Amino acid sequence: VQTCALPISHKLSTEVTTALLILLNPTATNKNVLAYKNWLVEYNFARINMIFATTDAHKIFRPLVNRCEEVYFHTYTNKELFDILKMYLPGIKIACDKTDIAYASRGRARDAFLLAQKIQRYCNKEGIKVFGKDAWNEVKDIFGIHTLGLKTEEVTLLKIIAESEQISSTNLAVRMDVNVQNIESEIEIRPRELGLIESGTRGRVLTNAGLTYLRKIK
Repeated sequence: VQTCALPISHKLSTEVTTALLILLNPTATNKNVLAYKNWLVEYNFARINMIFATTDAHKIFRPLVNRCEEVYFHTYTNKELFDILKMYLPGIKIACDKTDIAYASRGRARDAFLLAQKIQRYCNKEGIKVFGKDAWNEVKDIFGIHTLGLKTEEVTLLKIIAESEQISSTNLAVRMDVNVQNIESEIEIRPRELGLIESGTRGRVLTNAGLTYLRKIK
């Protein structure tokens, strides 16, 4: 059995998507034939597994999704994120708050890797092998990393919502001088994941956790 993996599947071209719709159409024999130029190519899906990977499944053509079995992975724990980050820092001893640094990985292995690169560059510049509290605080200052790993624009979003009590994404975009899509697809995502904001009857509103967060960082 062969396995074919297609990463960033929401970026598949129309031509490739059309071909996959033909190939993945269910049949009694698990076989389909694709015409390509002067050839007829038979695919036996009793011998082939196709895996589509993406973080934006809603962008994949729906009829293609309907031909697949959807699998969602669980979110990483802070311990798992710390272990991933440590894996990318061989030879560096992490001697700061593990939970704080795990939150800065923002729930994703890719972010843990990017954070590890920042830490590695800092350690190389300073010529150190032990990454302690003072070093971590300096890295946070350099890269604008706040409590719970939030970015500066995410903290700004929370403050604007707190001032307004409830505010629409359109008005948030005006206040922050960005597009509405930036708010809905980027800036508000992590605060929502952490349960700091939610949708009210007239727009975004801070949760009790969000209010507590702002009180603690003042």
